[in-house]
Amino acid sequence: MWLVIGLAMSEKGEDGRDKAWKYTKKLEGERYFRCVFCNQVCSGTISRLKHHLAGVAGGMKACNKVPADVKKEYKLVLKVFKDDKNKRSIMLREIGEGIGVGSSSWTLMIVMIFMWVWMDMMIMNWKNEVQLLFSN
Repeated sequence: MWLVIGLAMSEKGEDGRDKAWKYTKKLEGERYFRCVFCNQVCSGTISRLKHHLAGVAGGMKACNKVPADVKKEYKLVLKVFKDDKNKRSIMLREIGEGIGVGSSSWTLMIVMIFMWVWMDMMIMNWKNEVQLLFSN
């Protein structure tokens, strides 16, 4: 639980890839991928394409040919991601303030790792005590 800090804006399909890849195409000899609806080149990550499909700022201009249902889907994907990110930030800030380290993410991460190691050591110590108790 403690080290689950990473964020993902990815919804995986059956093949393990982000579902948004189905709205891309790659032309032979090109370095980047394109939007299947408007043919615009995306020189970034799949996240940038999601913003493009949703019609919000994110490194590409909005797609003017995306179907309404796809646009609505990716607006929701981005909203859920943003809401989850805000919730995690609040939770981490509260944890940090609760243990007196402020809101520095590096400090918080170090404290969290220390706590995890400490808990691991306590469990190992407890297991050794139980083993000694039953070996006598």
